[in-house]
Amino acid sequence: MYSTAVVDNIENTENWKKLSPKFKIYQTIIGNEADVFLLCQDFLGNRLSDAINAIKDNMRSVAVMTSDTSTENQKYLCDMGADDIIFMPVCREFLMKKISILNAGSNDVLEKNNINISCFSQLEETNGGDGAYLVHRQNFGDIYKFVLRIMERLEKQCQALIFTLDKDEKSEKETDDVMDILSDAVKICLRRGDIFSVCRSNQIAIILMGADDDGGHLVANRIVSNFYSKCYDDDFSLTYDIREIEPEK
Repeated sequence: MYSTAVVDNIENTENWKKLSPKFKIYQTIIGNEADVFLLCQDFLGNRLSDAINAIKDNMRSVAVMTSDTSTENQKYLCDMGADDIIFMPVCREFLMKKISILNAGSNDVLEKNNINISCFSQLEETNGGDGAYLVHRQNFGDIYKFVLRIMERLEKQCQALIFTLDKDEKSEKETDDVMDILSDAVKICLRRGDIFSVCRSNQIAIILMGADDDGGHLVANRIVSNFYSKCYDDDFSLTYDIREIEPEK
């Protein structure tokens, strides 16, 4: 069995009105032990992104209910991290099917009740693709700690990079579009053995495996150049910080 939480109009009581929009969304979501969350875009509006992030931080499935069927809105919701989109109006039977599919959760082979050595072969088969390895922000910290342990045994250098996109009173949609440009620049400029994660709505964290300080700055400047060659909005500026990953002695 599973439970579902519907987050629609969260400003319907005086108590809610005393709280900030982001806190209201967070309390609604975290305070509920539901397995699947349905968010209403028409009610949440520009607070939808905060709601999705709060749900994802707690490893739950989320679908967005909306009356906007345009492909632009579908891409917008997909980029936000929605697992599914439910167009309104919808019949109860089809809605329950959607919820059931969402509740099925991840297809991770290691989440099966019984695993065997063949699971590693399945993982290898899904490790294709070009470019750097993209990880969810929830997993980035664990991978960073693992890299630290590797550095304790290997005589190689690694660099940590943080790219920050500074915006000047831009809408969330405009920022998301420019972040797509930055993400593409990162994918193009990094090697297959490097790691990156979109950690915030305007930040990307990167681990450059086997790179010294000069190599790290070279890659960073390459990303900056690629970004500005495709971003024509002067209201956005891109900066980065870099440091060597050094294990404790």
